[in-house]
Amino acid sequence: MELIRIHTMADAEALFLDAIRYEASIIPENNPVHIGIPGGRSVKPLMSALPRLTERIVSRVYLHLIDERLFGAYNRDALLDAGIRQMLDNGVLKPEQFHTPDVSLTAELCLRAYEASIPMCSLFFIGVGEDGHVASLFPEDEAMHHTGDAAIITRAPKPPRERLTLTPHYFRKHTSVSRVFLLFFGESKQTALTRFMVEEHADALPALIFKGFSHVTIVTDQEI
Repeated sequence: MELIRIHTMADAEALFLDAIRYEASIIPENNPVHIGIPGGRSVKPLMSALPRLTERIVSRVYLHLIDERLFGAYNRDALLDAGIRQMLDNGVLKPEQFHTPDVSLTAELCLRAYEASIPMCSLFFIGVGEDGHVASLFPEDEAMHHTGDAAIITRAPKPPRERLTLTPHYFRKHTSVSRVFLLFFGESKQTALTRFMVEEHADALPALIFKGFSHVTIVTDQEI
């Protein structure tokens, strides 16, 4: 496990650029580079980094939203506003390169369709919440023990309560094959970072599901 402290979001952007370029270099030419991303502010540097990739690399990048709200302000829309809409409008990305759950369906059909379409991702950029949650996997939620690749959350501790999320079962299938960047950005994440370094039980701190991965990089702008 590697731990990197950044000082500005430009540092994060440069780090993410290098990560995607490296991933593209080790995946056979013309094969897609599947990247799992959350909603939220932590992926803003990634939105800035993508247009800086060469056309050859960015044409291989496929972004997959790892969780979605089933009501209210959707993560998909937040990511569109953060830069993806502009990339789509400018032709930097094609619509099929931005994969999100189909929230126009019922929750059950949305879950089935998403599980059937989510690929194995070789790279993840995952923001960590103040309580240590990742995606929409919150502490002590029953989804932490779900045996499918995705689950419906009905009792999220903050609104909206209904969400769709990838599960620890899905992520653990990537333990030895994927590179994970866990993002602890902002002063409010200091406690979660401290707990991540010393705690052992993922039920209490879901970010810990990634601690056993072969390739994990902790990225933070906080004191280490």
